[in-house]
Amino acid sequence: MIVIKEKDSIWIRLLRIAFWLVIWQLIMVLVSDKICFAGPYETAKRLIELLKTKDFYLAVFFTFTGIAGGYGVGMIVGTVLGYNAHFHPKFDYYVTPVIDFFRYIPMVTVTLVALLWAELGIIAFEVSVFLSLPVIYKHTVDGLKKANQHYLKRARQLKYNPIRKLVYIYQPLKVPGYVPGCHKAMNMCWKSGILAQLITDKGVSIGTMLAAARDERDIAAIFAFTIVIVCCSISFEKIVFGVMSLDILNAGKIDVAQFFKDIDNDDIML
Repeated sequence: MIVIKEKDSIWIRLLRIAFWLVIWQLIMVLVSDKICFAGPYETAKRLIELLKTKDFYLAVFFTFTGIAGGYGVGMIVGTVLGYNAHFHPKFDYYVTPVIDFFRYIPMVTVTLVALLWAELGIIAFEVSVFLSLPVIYKHTVDGLKKANQHYLKRARQLKYNPIRKLVYIYQPLKVPGYVPGCHKAMNMCWKSGILAQLITDKGVSIGTMLAAARDERDIAAIFAFTIVIVCCSISFEKIVFGVMSLDILNAGKIDVAQFFKDIDNDDIML
C-alpha cells in the first residue's frame, strides 16, 4: 500500500507539472513575442545548448560553492554567537545591537561594500555570510529563550552535565524556530547572492551569465538559468536539511528515551 501511495504522489506531481507547462505554453501563444517571453520549448532548447558549454558548468560550480560556503559560515557563526548571547548576558548586551543593525542593511549596500573588500569572484560568498548570520543568530537567541523550563528543571534534578543538556534541550534542532530560521536565511542567500553577482557583472557565475543574457535580450536563456537556480536551491536545501535530520548528537550512547521517560514519570508523580 505504501508503494502505491508513493507512485500516486509521483503521478500527481507530474500531472501538476504538466498542467503548468500547458498554462506556460498558452501564455506564450497569447504573448507571441519571443523577445519578451519564452515558452517551455524555447527554454528547454536553450537549456540544452547551455549544457553543452564549459562556462555553464563553471558558472554553476562557482555560484553553488560560493553561496553554499557563505551560508555554511553564516549558519555556524550565527549559531555559536547565538548560544554565547543566551548563556552570557553581557555578550548579548553588546553584540545583539550590532546584529540587529546588520539585519536591516539593504542588500545593495552589502554588495557594494563587499566589492571594496575582496575579489569579485567571492561576492556571493560574502553576501551570503552577511545575510545568513544575523537571521540565524536572531532565531537561535529567540528559540533558546523558549526552551522548555520543565525540562531544564528536571535536568537539574537529575544532575545532567552540560553535554546532556545540549543533547536533550539545547541542541539546535530542538530549539524552537531554529530550523525555520535556517530555511529563511537559505532562501535569502540564493536570491541575494545571484542578484549580487548580476550587479557586479564580473567573473564566472550564474549572475554574470544572466547579465549577459539580459544585454543580449535572450529571454530563453534567462528562463533557463532561472530553472537552474531553482534546481540548485532545492538540491542544496535537501542536502542541508537531510544532514540536519540525521540528528548526529543523538547517535551516541546517551539514552534520550530514558530522559523523557524520567520527565513523564515526574509529571505523573506530581
